[in-house]
Amino acid sequence: MLVVIYKNGDIYIGRKEFYLDSKDSTIKVGDKISNLSDVSTIIVGSRTIYGDTMEAF
Repeated sequence: MLVVIYKNGDIYIGRKEFYLDSKDSTIKVGDKISNLSDVSTIIVGSRTIYGDTMEAF
């Protein structure tokens, strides 16, 4: 299960594949590409893999 919480309040919950691009600081979920600065939290399964309050990624 993938959960992406965006800073604008949008939430994606589903099973789509995703791709994190550290070079461009983007995340692609399905056909939607977003800048990581627009994302608050990414949760995959039971693990938070990205959060704007995390000190290390």
